[in-house]
Amino acid sequence: MHDQALPPECPDPRHARNAAEFVATMRQLRAWSGATFRQLERRSGLQGTPLPHSTLVTALRREKLPREELLIAFVRACDCPAEYVDVWVSVRRRLAMQQAQGMASRPEPSAPSPERSPAIPPPSPPAVPQLSRPAASPSSPPAAASSAVRSRRVAWPTLAAFALLPLGIVTVLTADSAPKPHAISPPQDQTATASVLHESGGAVRIRSVKTDGCLSARRHVDGRIFPMPCANAFPARTVLPQSDGTFVIGTRHPDLGSGCMGIRQLEPRGEVDDDFCGTKGGNTADRFWLVHSTVRPNAYRLQLAHTELCIQTASRAGVAVFLLTCDPADPAQAFIIEPDTRPGL
Repeated sequence: MHDQALPPECPDPRHARNAAEFVATMRQLRAWSGATFRQLERRSGLQGTPLPHSTLVTALRREKLPREELLIAFVRACDCPAEYVDVWVSVRRRLAMQQAQGMASRPEPSAPSPERSPAIPPPSPPAVPQLSRPAASPSSPPAAASSAVRSRRVAWPTLAAFALLPLGIVTVLTADSAPKPHAISPPQDQTATASVLHESGGAVRIRSVKTDGCLSARRHVDGRIFPMPCANAFPARTVLPQSDGTFVIGTRHPDLGSGCMGIRQLEPRGEVDDDFCGTKGGNTADRFWLVHSTVRPNAYRLQLAHTELCIQTASRAGVAVFLLTCDPADPAQAFIIEPDTRPGL
């Protein structure tokens, strides 16, 4: 298979010396194919092999060898012939074998023999502060004080995860990604947009007060959300109230069908994307509170439910929207939700 001729100009994986170079060549192949991640997902589905675009995005961002079945589905979806698929699989297996051999050749740390003393005694460990409670004295703090200190070590990511249960999404939070260690209640000034939501399922556009652009994905590109001229906003959107007081910002994609606008990472600067709703897609959360903004009477903040994070537009044109801590007075977090009357939606 080493001498297999490849299609003209196709990226050749056989030059890859490690997993990082192999994945880099996969990224080149996707660019060569000219297909978006969503198009690759659709092609793979038509070929009978599910390949969620969110899974593929994650695989191409890492520097680890992908699963063989993912690789096969990906190369086929790039419209490569069967022989070319075999070349990719062969290279992947070679690199996997090299990794396994490298791990096997690493020397195991040898334990010191119990019958022999080392020639040089190990250095004494540094002094460790005494952790035992000192004898009570008139100047000693009460025992409750040290108990209070220990109580600060509560595993708050677990509490934050329970706070997200009403989203209907299973999410694992860490100290680096969780927005807040406590449950966030719905804001008092949240309300269903009176004039816009009277027709459930009606098309709307979400216009930024700061940029006057409407939230939009780019056609034939991944679902990142940008403020764009409202005449070109894509795809059609709806704002649907849920029974728990949250809202879903639905999408009607002409090729992929119904979806939701949601959040990739629950953290400041987290990415906002159109994707499939719930756990089918790559978004972590897709429920929002609509909170009245103090910037304009008819404007709202799009606050991620059960967090203190809001969608924000950037000060520079061409930059995708992102999450940031909510600020009622920030015009970059104020949006007007209005009917989208463009024909054909």
